[in-house]
Amino acid sequence: MPKKLTQEEVELKIKDNFEENVILISKYINRRSKIKLKCLDCGCEWETTFQSVGYTDFKHHCLNCWNRKN
Repeated sequence: MPKKLTQEEVELKIKDNFEENVILISKYINRRSKIKLKCLDCGCEWETTFQSVGYTDFKHHCLNCWNRKN
């Protein structure tokens, strides 16, 4: 059985997985529970799961910043 990630490990993984300056602003429970993220570039806040943003090899984007760029 895999080891559960700590709050600090999740925060570092989110920082590494986003192009923008995004931080975790909620408590991490497990990979399927909702977490709240905040983009420090535009102030946008949204909910997702760590499973959606933490286990990929490509960089994620704040949707608000991504839409303004494109």
